[in-house]
Amino acid sequence: MISLFRVDCRLIHYQTASMWPKKVDANMILVASDTIFDDAMRMGMFKVMVPSSIKLQVLKIDDAVTYLLSEEAVKPKIELVVESIEDAKRILDAVSTITKLQVAIVQRPNGKQISKYLIVNDEDIDILKLLCSSGKEIECCCLTTDKSVSISKLI
Repeated sequence: MISLFRVDCRLIHYQTASMWPKKVDANMILVASDTIFDDAMRMGMFKVMVPSSIKLQVLKIDDAVTYLLSEEAVKPKIELVVESIEDAKRILDAVSTITKLQVAIVQRPNGKQISKYLIVNDEDIDILKLLCSSGKEIECCCLTTDKSVSISKLI
């Protein structure tokens, strides 16, 4: 069961590893990324940053989709984290039971700043508009103490 689905270009850091799991009662963090496997240092940092009480799983996006559609994903309370809005869309297109997305930190070079932590490009905006029009609840929220804002108010 997905407790939180989050776009965060940093993937694992203090907020995603410690604060959000407490807030949403997650006992597993699933990082879905096609690029992280080539970065041994980041993978090692992820393992150190996640508390031992929380299971960390790092999968390529297609493997994450397969897992999320399986019976194995029903029991754990999952915080699902991806690096980009495109990655989130790939998962949302494949896993219809996910109805909510938190867009937290996106830092696109030469992008448009739409909130304190969101710098997006035109493709990101198009995807967000499409997701909003599909009935998915898309919100902007970075810190556990922040108030969520509908992404449709920012784009």
